[in-house]
Amino acid sequence: MVFQTEKFNEVVKTNIGETFGTLLFMGFQEQQVFEDNKPVDGKFTASHVELFSEKLGDSYEFKLPNDFEIIDIPLMAEVVVEGKGSPVIYSFTNRQTRNGQVTEFKDYGISVKIEGLKAKTGQSQPVKPDPKIENK
Repeated sequence: MVFQTEKFNEVVKTNIGETFGTLLFMGFQEQQVFEDNKPVDGKFTASHVELFSEKLGDSYEFKLPNDFEIIDIPLMAEVVVEGKGSPVIYSFTNRQTRNGQVTEFKDYGISVKIEGLKAKTGQSQPVKPDPKIENK
Protein backbone atom coordinates (compact mmCIF):
# COMPACT_ATOMS: atom_id res chain seq x y z
CA MET A 1 0.00 0.00 0.00
CA VAL A 2 1.42 3.39 -0.99
CA PHE A 3 0.40 6.73 0.51
CA GLN A 4 0.98 10.00 -1.31
CA THR A 5 1.02 11.91 1.95
CA GLU A 6 1.55 15.45 0.70
CA LYS A 7 -1.26 15.23 -1.85
CA PHE A 8 -3.48 13.37 0.61
CA ASN A 9 -2.94 15.85 3.42
CA GLU A 10 -3.63 19.06 1.54
CA VAL A 11 -7.30 18.18 1.16
CA VAL A 12 -8.22 18.17 4.84
CA LYS A 13 -7.64 21.15 7.13
CA THR A 14 -8.60 21.00 10.81
CA ASN A 15 -9.34 23.86 13.18
CA ILE A 16 -7.12 22.76 16.07
CA GLY A 17 -8.78 25.07 18.64
CA GLU A 18 -12.27 23.73 17.96
CA THR A 19 -11.14 20.10 17.81
CA PHE A 20 -8.72 19.95 20.76
CA GLY A 21 -9.76 22.93 22.93
CA THR A 22 -7.20 24.35 25.37
CA LEU A 23 -3.74 22.86 24.77
CA LEU A 24 -1.01 22.54 27.41
CA PHE A 25 2.67 22.07 26.53
CA MET A 26 4.26 18.77 27.59
CA GLY A 27 7.51 18.75 25.58
CA PHE A 28 9.31 18.53 22.26
CA GLN A 29 10.62 15.40 20.57
CA GLU A 30 14.14 16.41 19.62
CA GLN A 31 16.38 14.89 16.97
CA GLN A 32 20.12 15.29 16.51
CA VAL A 33 21.19 17.55 13.61
CA PHE A 34 23.60 15.94 11.14
CA GLU A 35 25.96 17.67 8.69
CA ASP A 36 28.04 15.60 6.25
CA ASN A 37 26.61 12.45 7.92
CA LYS A 38 28.12 13.48 11.27
CA PRO A 39 26.19 14.67 14.35
CA VAL A 40 26.60 18.34 15.24
CA ASP A 41 27.38 18.66 18.96
CA GLY A 42 24.61 20.36 20.94
CA LYS A 43 22.40 21.02 17.90
CA PHE A 44 18.90 19.55 17.81
CA THR A 45 15.67 20.10 15.91
CA ALA A 46 12.14 19.36 17.07
CA SER A 47 10.10 17.04 14.88
CA HIS A 48 7.00 16.82 17.10
CA VAL A 49 5.47 18.53 20.11
CA GLU A 50 3.38 16.74 22.71
CA LEU A 51 0.36 18.70 23.89
CA PHE A 52 -2.37 17.86 26.42
CA SER A 53 -5.93 18.58 25.28
CA GLU A 54 -8.16 19.66 28.17
CA LYS A 55 -11.23 19.12 25.97
CA LEU A 56 -10.36 15.51 25.10
CA GLY A 57 -8.49 14.70 28.33
CA ASP A 58 -5.47 13.11 26.65
CA SER A 59 -2.08 14.03 25.21
CA TYR A 60 -1.37 14.15 21.47
CA GLU A 61 1.71 14.51 19.29
CA PHE A 62 1.65 17.19 16.61
CA LYS A 63 4.11 17.23 13.69
CA LEU A 64 6.09 20.49 13.49
CA PRO A 65 7.35 22.19 10.31
CA ASN A 66 10.85 21.12 9.23
CA ASP A 67 12.26 24.62 9.89
CA PHE A 68 10.70 24.97 13.37
CA GLU A 69 13.06 26.60 15.88
CA ILE A 70 12.80 25.17 19.40
CA ILE A 71 11.38 27.75 21.81
CA ASP A 72 11.43 27.85 25.61
CA ILE A 73 7.95 27.03 26.91
CA PRO A 74 7.31 26.11 30.57
CA LEU A 75 5.86 22.66 31.24
CA MET A 76 2.04 22.64 31.23
CA ALA A 77 1.88 26.24 29.93
CA GLU A 78 -1.05 27.03 27.66
CA VAL A 79 -0.02 27.22 23.99
CA VAL A 80 -1.62 28.35 20.75
CA VAL A 81 -1.28 26.47 17.48
CA GLU A 82 -0.72 28.83 14.56
CA GLY A 83 -2.76 28.20 11.43
CA LYS A 84 -4.75 25.06 10.77
CA GLY A 85 -3.67 21.46 11.04
CA SER A 86 -3.72 18.66 8.49
CA PRO A 87 -3.49 14.87 8.98
CA VAL A 88 -0.17 13.24 8.11
CA ILE A 89 0.35 9.55 7.40
CA TYR A 90 4.00 8.65 7.83
CA SER A 91 6.13 5.52 7.82
CA PHE A 92 8.81 4.50 10.30
CA THR A 93 10.89 1.46 11.19
CA ASN A 94 9.40 -0.52 14.05
CA ARG A 95 11.13 -3.28 16.04
CA GLN A 96 9.57 -6.33 17.61
CA THR A 97 11.30 -8.91 19.82
CA ARG A 98 10.08 -12.50 19.99
CA ASN A 99 12.03 -15.32 21.60
CA GLY A 100 15.14 -13.16 21.67
CA GLN A 101 14.98 -12.37 17.94
CA VAL A 102 14.62 -8.77 16.87
CA THR A 103 12.62 -8.15 13.71
CA GLU A 104 12.49 -4.76 11.99
CA PHE A 105 9.55 -3.86 9.79
CA LYS A 106 8.00 -0.81 8.16
CA ASP A 107 5.07 0.59 10.12
CA TYR A 108 2.68 3.51 9.61
CA GLY A 109 1.39 6.19 11.94
CA ILE A 110 -0.89 9.19 11.75
CA SER A 111 -0.31 12.62 13.22
CA VAL A 112 -1.58 16.17 12.78
CA LYS A 113 0.86 18.55 11.08
CA ILE A 114 0.69 22.12 12.38
CA GLU A 115 2.06 25.34 10.89
CA GLY A 116 3.51 26.74 14.11
CA LEU A 117 3.31 26.97 17.89
CA LYS A 118 3.68 29.74 20.46
CA ALA A 119 3.07 30.27 24.17
CA LYS A 120 -0.30 31.92 24.81
CA THR A 121 1.03 34.51 27.27
CA GLY A 122 4.32 36.36 27.02
CA GLN A 123 7.07 36.03 24.46
CA SER A 124 8.94 32.76 24.07
CA GLN A 125 12.61 32.94 23.24
CA PRO A 126 14.58 30.43 21.15
CA VAL A 127 16.45 27.93 23.30
CA LYS A 128 20.24 28.01 23.16
CA PRO A 129 21.55 24.43 23.47
CA ASP A 130 23.56 23.67 26.59
CA PRO A 131 26.47 21.39 25.64
CA LYS A 132 26.68 20.13 29.24
CA ILE A 133 23.23 18.51 29.03
CA GLU A 134 23.17 15.12 27.38
CA ASN A 135 20.21 14.18 25.22
CA LYS A 136 18.88 10.73 26.02
